[in-house]
Amino acid sequence: MTLSTIKALVAVSSADLLAEATSVLAQGGIEHIRTARTMYDAVDLMHACVFSLFVIDGQLLVSTNPNKVRLAGVDFVRFIRMCEGSVSEAVVVFLRSSGRVQNLFEARVEITEARDAGASCIIAQPFVAENFHNFVRPAIDSPAPFIRTSAYTGPCRRVADIPVLHDRRKGKS
Repeated sequence: MTLSTIKALVAVSSADLLAEATSVLAQGGIEHIRTARTMYDAVDLMHACVFSLFVIDGQLLVSTNPNKVRLAGVDFVRFIRMCEGSVSEAVVVFLRSSGRVQNLFEARVEITEARDAGASCIIAQPFVAENFHNFVRPAIDSPAPFIRTSAYTGPCRRVADIPVLHDRRKGKS
């Protein structure tokens, strides 16, 4: 898949992050970029277009309605993975909330939830061109095999397939 044919949806919570992400994607060579500030807006855009790349942050709101102020970043990743067709296998970049100070427990929980939801890449904010070239571009160029089980739907998490000798399994060197 070439970068010029990718259709990207940037669904993030803040205007600054929206501008930053669209700028990085455009500099990276992605021409078709749509934006949304809430999960409801993003789902509406998904009805009109089949996206192959999503950029989502953990602070994404469900809607702008004050009665529905709830964070939906990880839930939106799960929603994408539950969709039918090629959109479910799209590259999903999850921008974790490191812009504000987080303790290690909060960061670990956020990363674990995004990984278990099926995010392809988990990147700390700010989203810069270096992150695009080091993490997003490889996920686009050579996507990991896609796994569908009852417990997990998303890209394979295995780093490498290392053969193990029979003697080593028995505890002999």
